[in-house]
Amino acid sequence: MTDPDGPGVRSLLATVDRSDAPLGPRGEWPAELAAAVGLMLDSPHPLAVFWGPEHHLVYNDAFAAVLADRHPRAFGRPGAEVWSEVWDRVGPALRHVLDTGEAVQHTDDRLVVDGPAGPRETFWRFAFSPVRAADGAVAGVFAVMSESTAHVVAARRTALLGRLAKLVRDADPADPATAHVVAALVDSPDVPFALIGGVGAPVAVGVDPTPELVALLDREGLVTLPSGERAWAAPLSGGVRLLLGATPLHPIDEEHREFLALVAGHVDAALAAVRTATGDRERTGKLERRDRSRTEFFTGVSHEFRTPLALIMGPLEQLRAADDPRVRHDADVAHRSAQRMLKLVNTLLDVSRLEEGHPDAGFAPVDLGTLTGELAALFRAPTERAGLRLDIDCPPSERPVWVDQDMWEKIVLNLLSNALKFTFEGGLRVSTRLEDDRFVLRIADTGTGVAADELPRLFDRFHRVRAARARSYEGSGIGLALVRQLVEVHGGTVDATSTAGVGSTFTVRLPLGFVHLPVESITLGRPAARPHPRPETFEPFVAEALRWTPSRPEDRGTPRLPESVDPPQGRVLVVEDDPDMREHLHRLLSENWSVHAVASGTEALDVARSDPPDLVVADVMMPELDGIGLLRALRADARTAGLPVVLLSARAGEEAAVEGLAAGADDYLVKPFSARELLARVANHLHLGRVRRAAELRFRAMANSTPALIWVDDAGGHRVFVNRGWLDFTGARDAVGELGLDWRERIHPDDRERYRSVVEAATRTG
Repeated sequence: MTDPDGPGVRSLLATVDRSDAPLGPRGEWPAELAAAVGLMLDSPHPLAVFWGPEHHLVYNDAFAAVLADRHPRAFGRPGAEVWSEVWDRVGPALRHVLDTGEAVQHTDDRLVVDGPAGPRETFWRFAFSPVRAADGAVAGVFAVMSESTAHVVAARRTALLGRLAKLVRDADPADPATAHVVAALVDSPDVPFALIGGVGAPVAVGVDPTPELVALLDREGLVTLPSGERAWAAPLSGGVRLLLGATPLHPIDEEHREFLALVAGHVDAALAAVRTATGDRERTGKLERRDRSRTEFFTGVSHEFRTPLALIMGPLEQLRAADDPRVRHDADVAHRSAQRMLKLVNTLLDVSRLEEGHPDAGFAPVDLGTLTGELAALFRAPTERAGLRLDIDCPPSERPVWVDQDMWEKIVLNLLSNALKFTFEGGLRVSTRLEDDRFVLRIADTGTGVAADELPRLFDRFHRVRAARARSYEGSGIGLALVRQLVEVHGGTVDATSTAGVGSTFTVRLPLGFVHLPVESITLGRPAARPHPRPETFEPFVAEALRWTPSRPEDRGTPRLPESVDPPQGRVLVVEDDPDMREHLHRLLSENWSVHAVASGTEALDVARSDPPDLVVADVMMPELDGIGLLRALRADARTAGLPVVLLSARAGEEAAVEGLAAGADDYLVKPFSARELLARVANHLHLGRVRRAAELRFRAMANSTPALIWVDDAGGHRVFVNRGWLDFTGARDAVGELGLDWRERIHPDDRERYRSVVEAATRTG
């Protein structure tokens, strides 16, 4: 191998035959040196021999390339002279081999060597082995060397980029954004300094942020500093600007530029990640504060509601025993509504306690099979009144189960209430078993079922199954979510399987024993001989279930409006799914008008089409067909398009009212409403309806008194539309001419010739 920029090593060997050569005439070289030189001359790898105490250097052509411009001057010269700048690293290793005869090996040793463009950082892997003379003494050192600069620098740069990338993953908004970048760049040999601007005062790493240096932040790409050093300027997102120093120990080539651009990109991503993390933490903090405020609000409101509810329900209990039947009836209605309110308040209070992490549980051994069976039996009356069967298979538990009885009652009652709400045919089945050291409760129904895409969210708070047929549209959307939370407090699980149109099965599994429960909440002892459900827990659930089921035979089936009454009074169709509200509206309006009440929009639509009333009063939120849907269906039918419709809704606010009025409602009332206001609005719309119908009759009479004929050219067939005035005027004996058939078929044969010329002339002239 020959160096293209200088003479080959073989040609240099001829010059050492002079007696004044450093190693003397070549013919007088020791045999060991001559053998070592002969061995390395033809090798493609950089090889050298350091001979004698002064380490005279002899090498091959591959090593000449390593020496660069020092070749051929270095051939045969002392090593300390050839590599003076790195001799403090290389010399001790060579002396160690000469002195001890032990080989030395270095890996990726850093040597800063002088080059034409100045100092350059290099890395070497080398092995120094002894060359022994005939007497066994170490006369020289055989060196095998290879440069690893590219590998070491690439790995080092990759590590720096990795540290910057880690900042993106581990961004901590608690520290200033630039602190992360500073920590990553400190002591990096590939980026000797950095300057970050645009985030307040400039932040510098490894350099003094002078005005001249800060001014370079507005540049882009490779720039030259006043000191002559090179740097990379890059504008970043968010108004941040960056200046990265370029190490002078490596050439500013394309690879170096790409590295600096990558560093700038990673710094940009790191700063953006910190900004994002800061925003996320602020948003999370706001959400947590809002959740705490909401929980505190619900807890406070729930407690505040219980006092007035107690003062309402107490007097109502006395009024329910009054002698006057009307008073007893009104007291019953009010008492049921108060129970509903109490049930909602208790549910909100339970949710608030669970949110705060204070479920206030007390776990004791309970015969859970017996307790569950008694809870299920409480729903026998509602299910039988609904025409459903209730199968209960809850034998006494073979082993006691540690539960909080109040929580368990709420679990079972919520699941039973949910099953009855969505079941219209068939029935419910409640069963309990011990399976694999777990107590298992299953509540199955033959109800409407749940679609597959709804099942994953079934236990989510506030989630309600879309378009599900139910006995009531009421509900807070937290019943099943509360069930899951209460089951989890017991260390158990709850899941559901369902098929739309077939039914659903809810399964609760509780582990036996008490080792999984908080020690401070466990009460040891014998299980109660026969635990009984607590009235304050089950009464609101049972009362609500009874409201969903008809109590009188005449409430079942498809009702019809009563016979027409005196027109000034008018007939009102009330549509309300809540039984108590429906009865209240019926009683309120029936004192002045003929009223008929139905429980669903579908039922109301059938009634209105068969015998249109004078006014419709409809609730907005109803199962199957809601009030808005009913309104649109009425407006789309010619028979009912002109019916006045008053909507009632529990949704307050301008947006809800606008939605109802935009759908075509004549009026909109928000619950709770004043009875006097409702009566006044119903009377007003009945009056307006009578006026509108009278005006329509007068218009039709006037229209029919003037002869009118309209014909339409329908692909060559002339369809004629006439009114009664035309028939009277022409004397046509066909009195059914308004259906739009071909005019020749609509006019009596004796009269056709009289009209033919007129119609054809009009057709020709358009």
